[in-house]
Amino acid sequence: MKSIQHKIIKKIGIVMTLSMTLGIGEYSFAAAIVQDVKPGGMGFGGWPNPRFEDAVKADSTRCADAKIDNLTGLMWQHNARNGGHTWHHLTNAATGAKTCGYTDWRLPDLGEMLSLVNYGSAGTPRDWLLGQGFFYDIPGDAYYWTSTANSQNSNQAWLVDIMNGSTRVHNKGSYEVATSPTTRYTFAWYVRGPKNPHLIL
Repeated sequence: MKSIQHKIIKKIGIVMTLSMTLGIGEYSFAAAIVQDVKPGGMGFGGWPNPRFEDAVKADSTRCADAKIDNLTGLMWQHNARNGGHTWHHLTNAATGAKTCGYTDWRLPDLGEMLSLVNYGSAGTPRDWLLGQGFFYDIPGDAYYWTSTANSQNSNQAWLVDIMNGSTRVHNKGSYEVATSPTTRYTFAWYVRGPKNPHLIL
């Protein structure tokens, strides 16, 4: 069975190849994978415009505390600063979140987290997201937890580096990631919505 890392590299490679061939300036893990959310608003490998919009509460009023991704259909909390804690703590904390009146917030899986990464951005993936309306709520030194466990070690889960879109596994019981020259920390960016089969690794 191919590793998750191999699948990520393969799918990102497909997206990058399509982007260069078709002249698409923006691309992400999701761009060439998800094509059935709003097909009328995008071509092959294309993105809806706008990509993100304010969420809507159950009573149909707008809620600025979360964003809807029009590409994947997922709803993301505006606040991406849930951090400085272990995987277990942040997984449990999600069950108590009530942002925009919803109570089914959770950690994203690896494919969902990677769907936020724009590998074609002139700056970092974080810079691009800040320009999409998430403002200052994304820490620059963040590694984001996912719900996807390491298939070789259940005590570890996958992280996504929001600065460059790279991935790594990390011990679920640790919130510090040793990097050079400084230690970085793990965060959680909560999401809600049905699992999209196109984002499953």
